[in-house]
Amino acid sequence: DAAKQSKHQRDRQIAAERALEWLVKASHAVGGRGVSVGYQAGSGWLESYPEVSGYTLCTLRLLAESRLSGSHVKIRAKEMVISMTAWLKSLYLPGRGYAGWLGQGEEDGGLIFDTGQVLHGLLSIFQQQPDLCDISQIQGMTRWLRESMSPDGAWRRRTFWGGEAPPYYLR
Repeated sequence: DAAKQSKHQRDRQIAAERALEWLVKASHAVGGRGVSVGYQAGSGWLESYPEVSGYTLCTLRLLAESRLSGSHVKIRAKEMVISMTAWLKSLYLPGRGYAGWLGQGEEDGGLIFDTGQVLHGLLSIFQQQPDLCDISQIQGMTRWLRESMSPDGAWRRRTFWGGEAPPYYLR
């Protein structure tokens, strides 16, 4: 059914537009410095969070490249990729990683999971726009992550939970 397929495609376009609208709000709420960690009823938008901003880069890249996205969605998503990548680059702890929400773990050089999420996002962007990323930062993060790993391949130091290595750290 061509009509059914067309409706499905339009539904996907609307979903992409709404997702981008929410991401724009989450970014504007924190002055364009990444995206907010979330929205809390009664309090409003919370602070910027490098981890959330990192993995959000993957979504923004997909929105910018999708043939289902309208031109305004693609343009706005690309603008957000550029500004968010620059913001994340400015937070990098040289030779180490990324601190967590509200600076958690900064004294230890960052948090493993948060650094991994930022790395995941930056590598996604690097595939399509390497000029936006700083390869020395990417190399520094990967070195720091490798050096922080326990001999058995788990991360127990520099974790949010202080010694636990949840399975989702493997992402």
